[in-house]
Amino acid sequence: MNRSKFMAVALLILLLGAHSAWGVEVEDDREYKFMQGVINARTPSSVILNETVKVNLTAETRFFDSKGRKSASREISRYKWLYVEGVKESDGSITAVDVYYLPGRISKKERPRYGFMQLP
Repeated sequence: MNRSKFMAVALLILLLGAHSAWGVEVEDDREYKFMQGVINARTPSSVILNETVKVNLTAETRFFDSKGRKSASREISRYKWLYVEGVKESDGSITAVDVYYLPGRISKKERPRYGFMQLP
C-alpha cells in the first residue's frame, strides 16, 4: 500500500473513532436524577410518581428490593413506594435505569440504612 492510501485509511479510522467518542460524550451530558415517590398511576411502560413525574420503564430498567437484591417489574402497583435512578429527558420525564421498591417514604434520617439512596 502506498503512503497516500495508508494516510487516507488512517485519517478515516481517526475520524470514525472521534465520531464515536463524540456520541458517547453527548449521552453522558444528560442529567442523572434520583428520586423517591409513591406510584399514582401505571401503564405497561411507565409509572407516575408523586402525581407529577413520569418515569419511563424500558427493557434495560433493573429492579431491586429495598435491600438491593434483584427483583421483578411485576411487583409495581399503585401506592407502592419507589426509589428511581435515571436520565432526565427533554420532556421532564425520567427514563429509569434502576428502580428500588421501598417499604414507605424514607426520611433523611433513615437514608443511611439504604446504601443505594443518593438523594441530596
